Amino acid sequence: MYRHTRLFRAIAVPCIAIACCCLIACRPEQRIQLVQEESFFSGYERKGETVTLTCYLTFDNPYSSAIEVNVYGDFSQDVEHGLLKEAVLIGLCDGEGLLVLAPGKTGVYVTFAGEYGGMPQRYNRELPGIDVQLAEPET
Repeated sequence: MYRHTRLFRAIAVPCIAIACCCLIACRPEQRIQLVQEESFFSGYERKGETVTLTCYLTFDNPYSSAIEVNVYGDFSQDVEHGLLKEAVLIGLCDGEGLLVLAPGKTGVYVTFAGEYGGMPQRYNRELPGIDVQLAEPET
């Protein structure tokens, strides 16, 4: 009897550990998501040597409290086609680099400003690649 109990434990403990690891690994990670279907490129404007691009972005915050994030836009195609000189631009909302997102869905106009590259037209009217990063807490 004792031998069967030891064998059962030797098999059961690793199986339970593997099952727990699989459950943890398969659980979806909570993070701020861009809701593509509710976001769009609004337009751009050139003033002197600066190009300002505006997008309406809808974010889904799965957390139970407000979160501060930084938003970055990847405008690589606009650099390739001459509108901009820089590919990655930080997004501003009401002149601030940090966006505060309430729990649930939040829609905001975000502007990106970069140095004019010499070609006065945008490659297309699609959203740039958007990267959302949690803001680092101040120390």
